[in-house]
Amino acid sequence: MRDRVWNPCEPFAHLEVPIAAHLQQLFIITDKQELDKFSRTIEFTREEFAVLVWNSLSIGYAHAIKYEDFQPKHLQPTERDIAGLNGPNRDRQRFIRKMAQIFEERRYLVAHIFYNSQRWHLFYFDQRDTESDRPNHWKHGPHLHFVNDLWPGYDPADLWALFEKADATIGGKLHIRFRSEPRRRGSPLPLPTS
Repeated sequence: MRDRVWNPCEPFAHLEVPIAAHLQQLFIITDKQELDKFSRTIEFTREEFAVLVWNSLSIGYAHAIKYEDFQPKHLQPTERDIAGLNGPNRDRQRFIRKMAQIFEERRYLVAHIFYNSQRWHLFYFDQRDTESDRPNHWKHGPHLHFVNDLWPGYDPADLWALFEKADATIGGKLHIRFRSEPRRRGSPLPLPTS
């Protein structure tokens, strides 16, 4: 994929490549236990995920995305905070600290659903899940969460609606390793399990 030269007349041409085999396999598995085991052995990159989104129809799936930016109400700048920018240094410092805290506490939640008449697959994450430059809540680092039609009692429409809430999370989800940077040539797959 990286050998292709970007062409401004065809900005998405680099996405016109086959979907990574391990992502296709994720959609093919019909046994939850096998899916759980397989998910521990794979990792995918941002580029591979973009190719999946762009080409999902080629493997029989429609795609939809939902994203929400939840910011703490108590940290939203008031008119007084903004006016303080022209005031004493301590007022400016208070405003700067408040703005920095918004970025610490906010949650930018993203969900991608792939679906057809027989199956559905849902990935979701927030900015903390995919960051590699700070501690992560999952011991293996950056990841996406995943559930699909193999979870009994989960309705995709209900899950989709859940992502309008700041505290959205789904029980029993799988964690799948994720990398922001492109895969190096010859990078081994599958990964060791742990």
